[in-house]
Amino acid sequence: MPAPCAGRSRRFPARPAARARSAARCSPVRAASAARTAIPTERAVTRLAVFDLDGTLVDSRRDVAQAVLHGLAAVGGNAVQETALYACIGRPLDDIFRELLGGDDDEARVQRAADAYRTYYFDHCADHTTPYPGAREALAALDGRWTKAVCTNKRTYMAKRLLDLLDLSHHFGVVLGADDLPHKPDPAMLKSIMDRFAAAPATTVMIGDTWMDVEAGRRAGAKTCGAAFGDGARAELLEAGPDRIIEAFAELPDALRALTGE
Repeated sequence: MPAPCAGRSRRFPARPAARARSAARCSPVRAASAARTAIPTERAVTRLAVFDLDGTLVDSRRDVAQAVLHGLAAVGGNAVQETALYACIGRPLDDIFRELLGGDDDEARVQRAADAYRTYYFDHCADHTTPYPGAREALAALDGRWTKAVCTNKRTYMAKRLLDLLDLSHHFGVVLGADDLPHKPDPAMLKSIMDRFAAAPATTVMIGDTWMDVEAGRRAGAKTCGAAFGDGARAELLEAGPDRIIEAFAELPDALRALTGE
């Protein structure tokens, strides 16, 4: 059996086409996410830095993988090596379980696995997850000069919970997940954030570790910065052709200056 989630660019829709998938059904623990993604317009800003979450701001591999294993066990799926699941991070959750369950077309079973994942992950999302080295310092250095936001394929309520637990929430003007909007690489989430702040594409930068982040940024007209230290496959990230690549968070302020002429 091939490694789970191997070759994400083959499993996930090829660039530049994006999958228009409806949001997964909510479980009881997700009741807090009922306040959806309609977001009011804020005052115009000069510079907007938009970050992916998993694999970019935080190293969440162990907690995500353990939650996937919990979801598989809940529906009688086959056990998988935890480390083999790291390549799944960033993909839509339903797609992950559909693949790990052998292409199962039993959508009810896929949803049960996803719901078990979310219930478990809600309580364990920060057991092992930490910000990447230098993330706190880089975010603090941008405070007051850049408006910052998070654009993630997670659900919004879960992204906010994780940022709260890691004491990162105060850095971000908005946190937006794939609740009612399509997952990246579709640019809808990023465009929604840009619209909120009336941000110009020329001074908006999408920062992420996967080709999906780069593609979403490009299709929104924004500048793009690849986080090569993250979870994404490096070859796919480089192939996507971000405007800049950083190998560590310490390089981010200079990269943003180069991209926007700050």
